[in-house]
Amino acid sequence: LPALAAPAPTPKPVARAKTAPTRRSHPDDSRRYLAVMTTFRRDGDWTPNRVMVIKAIMANVHLDLRDATFVDREIELDLTCVMGNAQIFVPPGVRVECDGSGFMGEFSGRHDSSRVDDDAPTVRVRGSAIMGTVKVETRLPGESRLAAWRRRRQLNQGKG
Repeated sequence: LPALAAPAPTPKPVARAKTAPTRRSHPDDSRRYLAVMTTFRRDGDWTPNRVMVIKAIMANVHLDLRDATFVDREIELDLTCVMGNAQIFVPPGVRVECDGSGFMGEFSGRHDSSRVDDDAPTVRVRGSAIMGTVKVETRLPGESRLAAWRRRRQLNQGKG
């Protein structure tokens, strides 16, 4: 009987996206955020929820997953930007599925999932940009926009 009363062991979070993640130990795996005329920012060492619903109205969203700890195999981001901007940065080695629409705006992704392992974590980005922008981009940790452009250009020149 004492064995039944003992708490179940909690799984340890898996560091970075390079290794196979495990399931989160608590049921609160979904979170909603609302940003109105402000900036919503998540970067550095943080743990994203399995499902994140973000509404940005005349606001900026900056989600940097390059140093995040993935404890779930799949992360779902549902973004709605109305007259706002959202930038999402993912590290190499993460599969990205980007499916959204833009009305007088842009919903785009710049990533190469062909170089990703079959067991890699997946980030699904869905939503809409209404007179706004949602961009998903693969970058190395600490890499600037210019350095990422140069790296992609060099990789593409190696293909041809």
